[in-house]
Amino acid sequence: MAAPTRKRVGGSSKGKRWRKGQSSSSNPETSTHRQAARSRITNLFGGSQSNQGSRNSQLTQDALRKHEQSFTTDLSSSSVKQRSQCDVDITSPPPAAADNYNRDDGLSINSCDTFISGWSQCTNETFHQVEHFWNSNSAQAKEICAILAAVAEVIRSNGGKETETEYFAALMTVLDTVEGEESLSAAAYLLRVVIKRVPHSVLKIKFSDVGKKLFDVLGRHAATGSPMLLKSILLCFASLFRVQEPVVWSEQSTLQLYHGLLSFISHPKPKVRKAAHIAVCSVLKGSQFLLNDDGPDHHPAAGVTAKLCQQLIEQQSVSKDDTVVLYVLGLLKDVMSVFPQQYVKSTCELILKLMTLSNVLVCSVAMQALHGLFISLPKTSCLSSQLNAQIINALYDYQPTENDSQPAKAWLAVMSKAHTNLHRQDEKLCVSHLPRFFNSAMSYLLSHRPDINKAALDTMKSLLYDCIRPSSALIELSLRNTPNDSNTPIHKVIRCIESGLQYKYNTCWHHVLEVIRTTFEVLGKICPDPLRKCLRSMCELRHGYNFPFTAELDRAVGTAVKVIGPRFVLTAVPLDIDGTAQDDMNFPNSWLFPVIRDHVENTELKYFNDYFLPLAVTLYKTAGDLKESKRLVEAKAYDVLQYQIWTMLPGFLTNPVDLPTEFKNIAKVLGAALSNRPDIRNEICTGLRTVIKKSCHIDENKQAMAAFSKNYLPILFNIYTTAPAEDGGPTTLKSQLPILDTVRSYLSISEPKVIHELFDKASSRISSSDEVASYTRYTVMDLLIAMIPYINMERLDTVLKSLKPLLKNKDRTVQKKAYRLLERACCENHTDTDSASCFLKTNLCLLQDLLVSVRKQCKPASRAPRLHCFSAIVKRMPVEHEEFINVILQEAVDSTKAVGLRARTAALDLVCDMARYVIKSAELCHNPSIDAFDDYIEMILAGFTEEPATITASIVALQCLMREFRMYLSTELISKILDRLCSQLHTNNTGIIKTTLECIKDMMKHINDRELAQHIEKLVKSLVRWDEATKHKFRYQVRPLFLRMCRKFGFEMIDNLAPASYHKMIINMKKTTEREKRHKMQKESGDQDMDDDWTTVASTKRKAESFDEILAETDSDEEEMVSVRTEKSNKSTRSQKKSRLPTWLVEGVSDAPIDFLDPSAAKRISATKPEDQTTDTRRKTKHTFLSTDDGKLIIKDDEEDVEDADKRKIHWKLKNKQGVMEADDSDDENAAAASNKAGNKRKVSDNVESSSSRAPGGNKKQRHTKYGTEYKSKKAPGDVKLKGRPDPYAYIPLNRQTLNRRKKAKLAGQYLGMVKATRRGAAKAKRAISRKMKNPKH
Repeated sequence: MAAPTRKRVGGSSKGKRWRKGQSSSSNPETSTHRQAARSRITNLFGGSQSNQGSRNSQLTQDALRKHEQSFTTDLSSSSVKQRSQCDVDITSPPPAAADNYNRDDGLSINSCDTFISGWSQCTNETFHQVEHFWNSNSAQAKEICAILAAVAEVIRSNGGKETETEYFAALMTVLDTVEGEESLSAAAYLLRVVIKRVPHSVLKIKFSDVGKKLFDVLGRHAATGSPMLLKSILLCFASLFRVQEPVVWSEQSTLQLYHGLLSFISHPKPKVRKAAHIAVCSVLKGSQFLLNDDGPDHHPAAGVTAKLCQQLIEQQSVSKDDTVVLYVLGLLKDVMSVFPQQYVKSTCELILKLMTLSNVLVCSVAMQALHGLFISLPKTSCLSSQLNAQIINALYDYQPTENDSQPAKAWLAVMSKAHTNLHRQDEKLCVSHLPRFFNSAMSYLLSHRPDINKAALDTMKSLLYDCIRPSSALIELSLRNTPNDSNTPIHKVIRCIESGLQYKYNTCWHHVLEVIRTTFEVLGKICPDPLRKCLRSMCELRHGYNFPFTAELDRAVGTAVKVIGPRFVLTAVPLDIDGTAQDDMNFPNSWLFPVIRDHVENTELKYFNDYFLPLAVTLYKTAGDLKESKRLVEAKAYDVLQYQIWTMLPGFLTNPVDLPTEFKNIAKVLGAALSNRPDIRNEICTGLRTVIKKSCHIDENKQAMAAFSKNYLPILFNIYTTAPAEDGGPTTLKSQLPILDTVRSYLSISEPKVIHELFDKASSRISSSDEVASYTRYTVMDLLIAMIPYINMERLDTVLKSLKPLLKNKDRTVQKKAYRLLERACCENHTDTDSASCFLKTNLCLLQDLLVSVRKQCKPASRAPRLHCFSAIVKRMPVEHEEFINVILQEAVDSTKAVGLRARTAALDLVCDMARYVIKSAELCHNPSIDAFDDYIEMILAGFTEEPATITASIVALQCLMREFRMYLSTELISKILDRLCSQLHTNNTGIIKTTLECIKDMMKHINDRELAQHIEKLVKSLVRWDEATKHKFRYQVRPLFLRMCRKFGFEMIDNLAPASYHKMIINMKKTTEREKRHKMQKESGDQDMDDDWTTVASTKRKAESFDEILAETDSDEEEMVSVRTEKSNKSTRSQKKSRLPTWLVEGVSDAPIDFLDPSAAKRISATKPEDQTTDTRRKTKHTFLSTDDGKLIIKDDEEDVEDADKRKIHWKLKNKQGVMEADDSDDENAAAASNKAGNKRKVSDNVESSSSRAPGGNKKQRHTKYGTEYKSKKAPGDVKLKGRPDPYAYIPLNRQTLNRRKKAKLAGQYLGMVKATRRGAAKAKRAISRKMKNPKH
């Protein structure tokens, strides 16, 4: 629900209130802000209010009344509408200012008006962003609008052109004269808006005057000014400084003004401080002379900024409050990259010095500052490669411990960006620094914190991609003729990564394997030899018992296969399989077969010919010999191995580097295997299709493969046409599909001569159909269909002459394939498009007669290809064949309700193709296309008088045509269609009614609302004139129609048209729609963040990767400590401690004491509690001994233990009899706590109380809570009162199960029983009292 447009200003205090019943009217008498602003502005320009009123004032009462009305009505949409009207018709002035448009100031009535021209007559587009203030209820927004209106009025009354310069001069005058802080803030905001549009020459000439005035305002309100005022003045300074020349910055007055701006970078108010940061960044980075080609490398004020930041840090670093240091570091993060080199060095030294103070928050922000320096990609004049390398070396002294989460991730991020920036400047120097960093990063993989492991992994991968891969040429040159045991930086990096395969890294081997995989990907091509040992060591891990990371290891080895090649991998890790008796029958390295199969590509085919092919032949023979010897298990093993070798063939044929020279050596073997080896036939076909698809785009490869088409195509034809075995062998049409796909692929590169010969042989076999078996006929027709796109016109004519008997064949498979043959001949996916076009043009009449003559013999399975033939004919049919449309239209319409999906889709496509043909023919004959389309629709509407199936099909076709050709629907045609559809709603056929409702729903979606509104009454009446049975059956289909009509034409209109029985449904839909609209508005309003920044300021945003995102996650221990810290009662110390997160000293690193003056001492300071990381609860030794407070164990003798145990048993038995179990000794408390630790984690007292309600030996369901046992007296029967507790009456405990409606009767019975027992007890007590009174004791 939208928020109220009018609010009472002033908080909870009572102000002026509307009279009863007058809340909807405006109150023009209360105009305090406008009157005050108007009086100040008129006095400002030397005239009284009465004098201004005689000057034909633009600020009239009508304008103020219109302004008042804007706050009492929702103008969120009307303001946009008004603005668009101003853009279209600028000759119609607003009513409030219509009398003032006749002017003699040189501006015509056609001058551009802005959105506020109706109130203020401001025509400058610069103030367009002030538009949203007109709908605001704040006093500051009203003040801005009032000052803008008054300034515009004064400028226009003085004959001004309302340029940016005029507004700038007027607003500067306002700053000098106004006194109220609210008015001053409004004027400063408007000045901030317009100063960016003022010509640079004006700002340069008036720099001294403008700077002095702004500085005076800033000085007067520096301590007590509002954030909006200070923010606007600071941003005005930024716009003023940016346009000045470098010479101006050499003057002392300019530096004094700039020092005034810098004094706000540590302001306590966040908005002011942020504005100061933005202003400094825009000056140092966005000044005009810096953007020129011949501009200096640094801004003249960069050194001044660096000195001031250093002074502030040095002054505040010794104090306990580090707030100012954090503010300055936040600025340095953005501007340090534009400092001169000497200042960058001194600033970095100061930042590193701050990190020795062991303040976690300061260290974190300092890391952010360094991170900002490196990701800004500074120039060499700002950060040289030597200085970059020095910073990297210095950061190693501040390396956090392995288990300190947040600082460790921050350090890794900074070092990653530092090396990336160093690589940008000096590749060789960067590569020389990588080994040391990889050693440090590998140490973080030993951490038991997963987030640190992941950060170290990502950092090493990014350096491999960003620093090593671009330097591949340099690395390859440096590694040339160097042994594998040399100490080059790359060898050191590889050895460092290989060390991750040691057992101490066993918990993070999956991360190590991912780093190794990336190393293979990056360095595999340029230096494979140093990686050989790493590959061998990695594969040895897979043989370990229950190795958990086999998937990661296989992926790493697969990358080596993909990048380096299978020859290198199998040389380092041999298969040790040769098909002889010396083979280990466990085949330990057989896992390499599927790895090579999944990853091999772009390799040498020669290796498959020389190694794998002979090995496959040997293994196949060995399997056969073992099978004859009845050693079936061993035979099966060798048979699987040889099959896995053949599965690698498609990978070796994927872009092989030596295809033209090596394929001829394997072609004969593959041909023989196709004929004689059905078990590997699919793998060979897959390999042939792969090499044709991925390698034949190169002419040399295509020629090498096409040379064997005369050999492979006959083999494939014979295999495909081979009939299945009589014993139910594996050869079926479905299993032969890979063969047919291979034939189609090979036909695309074969020579036409070979294709024509094969086509003639296949055609001759079809012509003698009586002598050919059915299976052979089917397969030969499939091959003919595949060859149709590659044959010439003569053979196409021959095919057409032989098709008629096949189209009349009673065998539905033969008939379907004949239609597909004709479809392929007519379609346009022919290799020679001219042949297909010429074939249709030459045989058009013959094709039409042939298809019409065999209509009755068409089987349902052949309908889809038959309709495709019709579509191909219609698309190429000339105008004079229009009567063919009348012949095939009814068949096309009837097919829209066919059983098969392909047939229904083809029928709808044909209906649309015929409509396009009719429209095109009318245009060629210069006839109206709409009339032709109307006639076509009339032909379809004629089917509404036929059988129910025909009516349903006609409605489906009509629905498709209205969706595709809605631009050709005339008003008369829409009316006619609706009449026919409404008449079909009252039939007795439910199928017709359902289809009609779907058509009407689709019609509402695509037809214009204006045209549909003319028939809405007829449509509503047709939808409600049903009997009860039909109405109930289609209620779910009718409701969406009414909802759509209500949304289009209003709920009131549909409610008036519908009968009374539908009013309840319409009211429900209205309420539901309004509720959904409210929920949507609330969701949208909740998602929007209210930004108090009045305008868009040029920001200094960098890349999307943010340092805050890297440090987003915080340890649970830190959150716990922060929550404890925030619970301090002293408010002053709370804000001071906010910048100091808790820190711990890591003990046990060495026996030497910590020297806090040493920079390496930072490694011993952790932001995470060390006990939580070093203590592993899963490995903690548990014992049952008691201990004292100082840690001494209490060990008793066996006799004492037995005696204590007997005492405890007796004690628990006594307590069980009383119904309460109390733990008196510390051992019982420890036992309760131990049992509680594994359960619900309650307190010890709670656990003891809960255990008191358990029945001995009972389960959870048998436990019953006994209330009131603590009131039972131990000395006499009855209850006693306890101090500080309620009286011992019968209280009913609160239990949420009593709300269960299903147990209502049961619970009511319990309460009745409780009342009866109470009455019995009261009666018993009454009788006892009466007896006592009758027989008093003497």
